[in-house]
Amino acid sequence: MNIISSFFQGISVSFQNDGYLNATEIAKSLNKQVGDYLRLERTQEYLSALVERLSETGNPISDKKQLVIVKKGGKSTLQGTWLHPKVAVDFARWLSAKFAVWCDEQIETILYGNREYSSPTTPDERAGLRAAVTMLTTKRGLLHNEAYNLVHQRFNVEHIEDIPREQLSEAVEYVHRLALEGELLPKSNSYQDEAYKDKQRIAAISLMTVGGEMHHRQKAYFRKLDELLVDAKEIIDLIQQYNGAIYDGLCEAQFKLCFSSEIMTEGRRLGRERASLR
Repeated sequence: MNIISSFFQGISVSFQNDGYLNATEIAKSLNKQVGDYLRLERTQEYLSALVERLSETGNPISDKKQLVIVKKGGKSTLQGTWLHPKVAVDFARWLSAKFAVWCDEQIETILYGNREYSSPTTPDERAGLRAAVTMLTTKRGLLHNEAYNLVHQRFNVEHIEDIPREQLSEAVEYVHRLALEGELLPKSNSYQDEAYKDKQRIAAISLMTVGGEMHHRQKAYFRKLDELLVDAKEIIDLIQQYNGAIYDGLCEAQFKLCFSSEIMTEGRRLGRERASLR
């Protein structure tokens, strides 16, 4: 579905090539909400009557949801609430009388007029715009993609090839103003910048606090580990100290199992006698 961008009193208005209007964009520009229009009792009655009439004429539309289409996600140019051409005109009357007249003319031109929206401009036709963008990058220190993004946003297109032929001169003029005047360039919001810095400071303090707590816990763990190592060393010393006695006891037990008590008694006596002769 191709997006067609037109301008009403300097405000970008998006249509699809089937006449559907992006109501979200224009309502926001005129400080109104699409939801307020859709909640009106007369609007709901109109939508019901329109669905009934269209179904009688063999139109595939059979539900209100096909008249009011809400798109979320995907390309930014496709997001918003899109209204059927007939609903768009009724919505336009609710917004503004002058906009209603203009919107009606635009939809008629899109559906029945002579404008060739599907025919893209040629590279030669866009040469002036490319030259203007190059001048903008040189004078304002922008990258080419940044400069082209400004043009895309201004004319609500994805590529400069999508800019209607009759708006190319306006696009060139817009880029020249950016290059020469500069005040139309996006400016950084100092309040937001400062708020961002505050968040960074808070994050840094939080990390320092958490790091300090972890350091103290680590020190406590190491102290406990030292105590356990001391206890382990004492246990090892005790094992080594009594290891000989345990071994002797095991040997004697083995002898007891192998020899009678009389032999064991005689053996001990002989051992004592030998020891006394030394």
